[in-house]
Amino acid sequence: MLETNNDIDFSTNNDIPIEDVIAQMEKELQMSGEYYVFTSADPPLLIQELADYLSSIKTSYGIANLFYRIDVSTKKADPSLPTYEALSLLAWNRVFQKVWFRRNFV
Repeated sequence: MLETNNDIDFSTNNDIPIEDVIAQMEKELQMSGEYYVFTSADPPLLIQELADYLSSIKTSYGIANLFYRIDVSTKKADPSLPTYEALSLLAWNRVFQKVWFRRNFV
């Protein structure tokens, strides 16, 4: 499992409503010029759903723009996972971090 700062991890979240994290990810996608509405509310399915969506983005610029917007480097993706799954997990963990920090410190 990919680790995040302060042991904040999307897939083991018990404190933050998943709807808040999904809404933030949809906002991040929209702000980067992509548009997608997630159909699941289960972390493993959301990771796969985003991985599938990332694989459908036609240009590397689109993915780079999204990760720039999310504020995480694709170089931090777990190399032991398939590429799009690793990127998806990285993105969800970072977006979850944003929601968690906003909820706890703002």
